[in-house]
Amino acid sequence: MDSGPEARLMPRPPLQTALRALGDALPMPEPGAIEVDRADLAIAHLPAELEGLTILQVSDTHITARNTVARDLHDRLLELLESPDPSWPAIDLAVFSGDYMNVDGDEHLASDCLRDLVHTSAKLTRRGCFGVFGNHDHAELKDLVRARTRRDGWPVTWMHSDSLEIDGLPLEVFGSDWPESFRAAIANRPERLCDGAPLRLALGHTPDSIGDAHRAGAHLLLAGHTHGGQIRLNTARGVLAGFTASTIVPRRAPSGIYRFRHDSTPHNRETTLAVTRGVGFQLMPVRINCPPQIVLYTLRAAEPDRSGETPMPPEPAGPDGRLEVVRVW
Repeated sequence: MDSGPEARLMPRPPLQTALRALGDALPMPEPGAIEVDRADLAIAHLPAELEGLTILQVSDTHITARNTVARDLHDRLLELLESPDPSWPAIDLAVFSGDYMNVDGDEHLASDCLRDLVHTSAKLTRRGCFGVFGNHDHAELKDLVRARTRRDGWPVTWMHSDSLEIDGLPLEVFGSDWPESFRAAIANRPERLCDGAPLRLALGHTPDSIGDAHRAGAHLLLAGHTHGGQIRLNTARGVLAGFTASTIVPRRAPSGIYRFRHDSTPHNRETTLAVTRGVGFQLMPVRINCPPQIVLYTLRAAEPDRSGETPMPPEPAGPDGRLEVVRVW
């Protein structure tokens, strides 16, 4: 039996099957308008050339032929990107964080939608588009998308166990579809920790990549996967999230900005982790207190105003690792 990362998803547990049936049978509230959140990311030793660099992140569109809500959300996303708000800053990079399809049979529809998303986003960017795939993106979709990218010249670079430097900028991008293959992406590449070194931007689908990304010398990891919980109840201690899928991100802070530290890394180095709520949904076509989201990040060398941060104690995230919550959205 194929048990590697490219293997198909296992049959759904009975609870998932029941939830899907419930979603098909009952009227569900609309997921809501797609929110555009803006956030400054303070990076230690940020090269001066990268001050103000802006990154657009889109994740978890979960296109499916079984439900028209997903396609409607995708169309609204394209409209949003085709006519951006005049207040948006100039966008340097666009990154796509995976889970473009939902289930078997959605590959061609998801590929068409992803094509439109890539071309629309590329018109906004000055330095290009980069992407990885997620756990819902089966091998058939990956092969199809990569083949169409090569054949039709899609303006995007799909990262997989590799890294590249952005021409004219002290910026290195690396990424992978699966947490464990981050190790291959940085094989025989020394960590760069000194002042003036290139920023190392890691792209991954799941926040669970943070440990390997940190050991790879990443200053910043952009991820999705959690859907922000999708169904949320606000409490005094944070939020209760319904479908948070990550073991690293705490349920009371299922999406937002975090700092990761590990005692084994020198100079008390930290990696910033940013997790978007994403656009789509899983199990049921509904979001409660958790609107669809894209994010515009701006890199800053100085600490931003922390008045809006959520004070929470660090969360364990592996042996000697700690995940500090900076902001929840």
